[in-house]
Amino acid sequence: MLRSLLLSGLLTSRECASLLLVCRAWRSIAAAMLHGSRSLLLSSDVCLLHRLPGRIERPERVQVVLKRIRERFPRLQTEMALPAATDEQLQRAHGEVYVDMVVRMSSKVERSMNALDMLKRFNGVAEDYVASPRASRIPTIQGKKDYYQQYEYMELGDDMTLMRHTLAAARVAAGGACLAVDRVMNENNETRNAFCAWRRCMQWRNMD
Repeated sequence: MLRSLLLSGLLTSRECASLLLVCRAWRSIAAAMLHGSRSLLLSSDVCLLHRLPGRIERPERVQVVLKRIRERFPRLQTEMALPAATDEQLQRAHGEVYVDMVVRMSSKVERSMNALDMLKRFNGVAEDYVASPRASRIPTIQGKKDYYQQYEYMELGDDMTLMRHTLAAARVAAGGACLAVDRVMNENNETRNAFCAWRRCMQWRNMD
């Protein structure tokens, strides 16, 4: 058709070349919309581990979204093994002090939950295993359990709650976002667009 327009003199060679580029672009867009061609879906089961009670936002919502996407685009390229973001990558958006604070608080939650698990598993036999000097001064096993239990969920501010899997989920989410950008911006242009399907593990308000 373009050849006929060119030969008829209705379009110049430059106009035909421009129209050809537009047609190819629309063809690529249509293929992406109908079949998920050159699109990349990124997700990770690690992000599903972040679960807070009483919140409308929960892992099952992402699982439903993923199920619908896979039903609609069965041939869609999917990446589930996502890298965890490094501190350096996180600090592209957040200050070093803020990242360090989240890491330290997450470590406290993890140590407390490990100690609580030990106390529950051995029914107090492992009472000498303590993750906190303060807990070591508590005389009863139940008292130690109650002490560690209070750190199961740690509030850092408005809509910012840590639990033992939050940092791992947040790192994978951020690392997956970096991977998505790298894939789309790659010179070979095999991936035209990327969709990251995971839950917000924290409300990151401290954006530098």
